[in-house]
Amino acid sequence: MTIPIIKNKLPKKETPKKIRPGAKALIVHDGKILVITEKTSSGEIIHDFPGGGIEFGETAQEALIREVKEEVGLTVVPGKPVGTWSFILDQWKTHILCIGFQCKVVGSLELDFSHNPAEENIFEVNWYTKEELLTHPEILRAPFVIEAVKLVEI
Repeated sequence: MTIPIIKNKLPKKETPKKIRPGAKALIVHDGKILVITEKTSSGEIIHDFPGGGIEFGETAQEALIREVKEEVGLTVVPGKPVGTWSFILDQWKTHILCIGFQCKVVGSLELDFSHNPAEENIFEVNWYTKEELLTHPEILRAPFVIEAVKLVEI
C-alpha cells in the first residue's frame, strides 16, 4: 500500500533562514506571575515572559535559568512545562519555537536588568494574577501564550 502525497495548496512563504529554540519562564510567586515589558528595536512595546534562546549543548531548563538571570537577575527553578508556541520574526528571518515552564524563584526577589548581554530594552516588570492575565488578553496578545497561563498552578 502506498501513502498518498498531499501537496500544499497554499502559497509558499519564504523559508526562514533558521529555526531558533527558546525557553520562557512563567515565574510564580505569592500567587502572581511575572511579566516583563520591553521596547523592541522597532519601537513597539511588548509584554512577555523572561527567557530566550537555547544555546547548543544546553537543555531547555539550563537555558531558562541562564536567560532569567541575565534578563531580570532572578534565580529560578524550572518546574513542569506548561506550553509550546512558535512564531516567525520576519526581520531576522527566524522561526522561534518556545517551550514555557512554570518556575519558582529561589533566593532574592531583587530585580536587576543591568547584566543582559542581549541588550534587550526591558524597562518594567509586573506581577499579575492568573485571572488578570486570562481576562486581559491584550497583556500577552497571543492565544497560545494564554493557553500556557491556563496550565500554571498557583
